[in-house]
Amino acid sequence: MSPIGRRRIDLGAIGLALVLGLASAVAGCPQPARAAPDYEFDLYRPGDFVSQTNLVQCVGASMQMMINLVSARDDRSAATQRRLWQLARELGPPRPPDRPRGRGASVEGWAAALNQLDQGPYAVVGYPSMADALYIAARAMRRTGRPVGLLVWGGRHAWVMSGFRATADPAVTDDFRVTGAIVLDPLFPLRSTT
Repeated sequence: MSPIGRRRIDLGAIGLALVLGLASAVAGCPQPARAAPDYEFDLYRPGDFVSQTNLVQCVGASMQMMINLVSARDDRSAATQRRLWQLARELGPPRPPDRPRGRGASVEGWAAALNQLDQGPYAVVGYPSMADALYIAARAMRRTGRPVGLLVWGGRHAWVMSGFRATADPAVTDDFRVTGAIVLDPLFPLRSTT
């Protein structure tokens, strides 16, 4: 882990539950890619990273980082993070009456809040494999110039994908394979065994 919660992930090292934040214009799954020189894309600039202020605001912190990644000025305030978390909670779907509402924000609320703040369009999508999800995420990032939200740990935690490595540039070909993801984990500097 880098000193700021930013890390490059070997794709064999994580299990990805869902990708969020893809523009509706991205569809389709990967074709086999032939070997090519590596291509790297990363939106991250020093100052974009924000740690979550408590153990339930990973979506608020992730939204804050996603906005920082595409804005000229970074906002790292706890007040903004809380406001974003509350907005995502308000815009999330209602819980069934027999299930108490959790303290976190839903993935649906995450996407809806980014859209309401004119940061999108974002959509919640899922794919049967990590390779498929990261392929679509890389294409979306190159087409929109925006980061992607990742729901990890079996749906219990939010990360931001700020970049990736691939066998080719997704902006110029569909014939590529994602070989690494660059993620921002708002839980840093806390640690988890998950």
